[in-house]
Amino acid sequence: MITKEAKLSNKVFQKEVESVPTRNGYGEALVELGESNPDVVVLAADLAESTRALDFAKKFPDRFIECGVAEQNMMGIAAGLAGAGKNNLYNITANHRMKNRPGMLCTN
Repeated sequence: MITKEAKLSNKVFQKEVESVPTRNGYGEALVELGESNPDVVVLAADLAESTRALDFAKKFPDRFIECGVAEQNMMGIAAGLAGAGKNNLYNITANHRMKNRPGMLCTN
């Protein structure tokens, strides 16, 4: 429910407001982080295009790791990178993360 106390833009209900997916902003933020910190590494589980991590991959191919459909392995890679002092961000959708959680508990 939208209340009067909510600080929304006056344009929020206008028809000419451009609707942009949140993931576009996420992809832009990844690139900005990569530009400001050379220790940022991005990992993806076959969703680089959907999560907009592909923008980061194009700009910083040496700091992008495509892990394929292997979310559990990606978590291990992320842990290793963190141990080596890298700031890593892994990209998967929430439903993938929740679906694989029981398997991760059983195999770790």
